[in-house]
Amino acid sequence: MYGTPLVYYPTQPAPTTTSNPPPKKGKKKKTTNEGGGLGAKWTVEEDRRLVESWINVSTDPITGADHKKSGFWNKVALLYNRYAPQGATIRTGKICNARWNRAAPLVHKFSGSVAEAYRMNPSGANEDDIMQLAHANYQTKVGKTFDLMHWWLLLKDVPKWETGCDESIEVAGKRLRE
Repeated sequence: MYGTPLVYYPTQPAPTTTSNPPPKKGKKKKTTNEGGGLGAKWTVEEDRRLVESWINVSTDPITGADHKKSGFWNKVALLYNRYAPQGATIRTGKICNARWNRAAPLVHKFSGSVAEAYRMNPSGANEDDIMQLAHANYQTKVGKTFDLMHWWLLLKDVPKWETGCDESIEVAGKRLRE
């Protein structure tokens, strides 16, 4: 559906990498992304690989939940970089974590809108109607359209994520507001 699904657990041998020479000192060229931060903008395919990498690392049956934050995100970055689309920017654990922390609260909010649309239980509504209602609810609450559907489609059936359908859930230490 979205490319080759990842079937890798970080407990497997890590891929070998070649070391690059240290960067030359001087002014660094800065590029901006849509969020106003520095760095290369994430493509939809890169986002998908990030989410797939997060799912694989967070559901690894060997290490389970036994991760330190930096170790967890370094494993996500390692897996992401291993399967990133050709020509994609190399991402560090810190960069992957930053992208996740910007996008995940919005996806949680949309999950809440989907749950709310199902609770409304409109008579004769099909899946498309429910999704249209969820998008309308999200736009009303957040003030903009939901543009991370590729994230939600990958995360909606992940057991760790299903608890995120409650709109009052705390994400990244911040309570989502209505």
